[in-house]
Amino acid sequence: MNSIIKTILPMLAVFSLACLMSAPAWADAESEYRSAVESAAAFEKNTKRHKYRDAWLKVIERFEKIAEKYPGTKRGCDALYNAAGYTDKMADVSRLRDDRRKAASTYEKLAGVCPSSSLADDGLYNAGQINLKIGDYGQARSLFARCIKKFPKGDMRSKAAKALEDAGGSPEDAVADEVPAGVKAQSEGKSLIGDSDKLIVPRKDSRLLTKIEYSSSNSSTEVRLFFNYLPAFTQGEIPEEAGRPRRLYFDFANTKITEGEPTEYFPDDGRVKMIRLGMFQTDTLRLVFELSHWAGKFSMQTDIDPARTVIVIHSKPGSDAPQQAEAVSRAETSDEKPRKSDENKRTVKDQKEKKTPAAAQDVKKSPPAEKKIDDFYAVKTITIDPGHGGKDDGAVGPGGTKEKDVVLKICKYLEEILKKRYGVKVVMTRTTDREVGLDERAEIANKAGSDLFLSIHANAIGGGRRDIYGIETYYLNNSKDSYSRRLAERENNSLGHRASDLEFILADLSMNVNVADSIKLATYVQQAMVGNLQKQYSLIADRGVGRAVFYVLLNTRMPSILVETSFISNPREEARLKNPTYQKRLAEAIASGVGRYIDYQKQLAKQMN
Repeated sequence: MNSIIKTILPMLAVFSLACLMSAPAWADAESEYRSAVESAAAFEKNTKRHKYRDAWLKVIERFEKIAEKYPGTKRGCDALYNAAGYTDKMADVSRLRDDRRKAASTYEKLAGVCPSSSLADDGLYNAGQINLKIGDYGQARSLFARCIKKFPKGDMRSKAAKALEDAGGSPEDAVADEVPAGVKAQSEGKSLIGDSDKLIVPRKDSRLLTKIEYSSSNSSTEVRLFFNYLPAFTQGEIPEEAGRPRRLYFDFANTKITEGEPTEYFPDDGRVKMIRLGMFQTDTLRLVFELSHWAGKFSMQTDIDPARTVIVIHSKPGSDAPQQAEAVSRAETSDEKPRKSDENKRTVKDQKEKKTPAAAQDVKKSPPAEKKIDDFYAVKTITIDPGHGGKDDGAVGPGGTKEKDVVLKICKYLEEILKKRYGVKVVMTRTTDREVGLDERAEIANKAGSDLFLSIHANAIGGGRRDIYGIETYYLNNSKDSYSRRLAERENNSLGHRASDLEFILADLSMNVNVADSIKLATYVQQAMVGNLQKQYSLIADRGVGRAVFYVLLNTRMPSILVETSFISNPREEARLKNPTYQKRLAEAIASGVGRYIDYQKQLAKQMN
């Protein structure tokens, strides 16, 4: 017996030593994860600390560090899931849209980094739910569809399928996002506004920004972006704050920049101080303009051949921006590349030193043009467009209610409210049950010199689906989202405009030069409708702000939106749409959103003065 023990003990010692040598990685991950969980639990109990952002970030960052240190392991995946969850909880307190987006991005990252984890399908499903919260229904549908496609046997499949159906989507909304075999996913890129740790995973159908050109004149700065294929995009603006300049940014979906090309440009022409490019989210390319106080509004145009987007930053009305002695022109060609950051900075400094004080003083002494600036931002005339009419009934509810009738009544209430409350001139594209062509509607608004265009509709969904309900607001832009495309096709087909006819002009947004203003208007109107009606009715669903190619918006020359007030195909909402009280309340809510936009424009005018 003793001999056996003497034989076994050395073997056990060797085995134990081997275990101790191989254990630290697993043991450390487990220990660090448990410590982070305990710390997070203590934080959750201490509700007084929930109002401090840094306290939330400490919890989140502990989980993020574990996920980064132990990528793809069980505890690394668990930590990433918790980082996303606490970011979403932080957003409940902060109410910041960026926090919601960060939470959704982290959940989505989980599915890419940990595809074998039982939490991977939860990540895509939760990311979809967050996108529903922030009103990005197209992205939500894509995430739900990907959850079903990538994890057909996952425990979230049925929930994702139900959510996808409720959101009006289909499996075709899925977009491939798999990490190529043998390629380790890694965090790269830098955000143009703050740091980014988003996972960069090129999609199979990604677009490429191939060339950038820019030129300046006394009254405007023009930037031309060339692509292999036109991408969908959104815009936003960050006002001047805390010593940082006003910034205008454009997010190009599923787009990358050609490797090795410059990411910084320095027009320094009085309006645009700097142009920067970089990856902002998973495969979203962000273009940022740093503007001076001389910069006013912007306009844009998108062409199909060549595939390009042209962005023009205009001088503030009433006075041109101070210029160099000659107009600046830079173009990226095979012979001449845009100058790099340091080279440009030296040139900019030299140019500033060469400016004559007299020239700058002459500009500053020019008339303040307060009246011109106020007029530039003022909302004085609004065109209201009741959808359909005449032989075009629009959608018809299960009880026989016609869209053309209810939207006309809503628009008449809206006309009266806007006139009385805001003192604006209102132009109606129709006041009776008559047929008005889609081109004619835009022409009426353009001839009236309208500052806003509101097209009012009632929604519907086919296939016998009477359970779908809610409120949506749209602005003009291309969309790959199948639901939005089907909705636009239904509206466009009403008077013979087939979707295929639009494919050659859907990118020509030159008539809708203020897309950012349309987004702002759509957001205000959507928020007002949902917020006001939820106080008075149950089951009011916020289906968010979307983009689609609505023909009626295509040729308008002012900020334009299309409002889908409620689903006439839903029996409950059909009954409400027929009710004069609901019609008035809808009109009141839309008017409130318009009023908020009018106030926003007034604030912009004050900033520009």
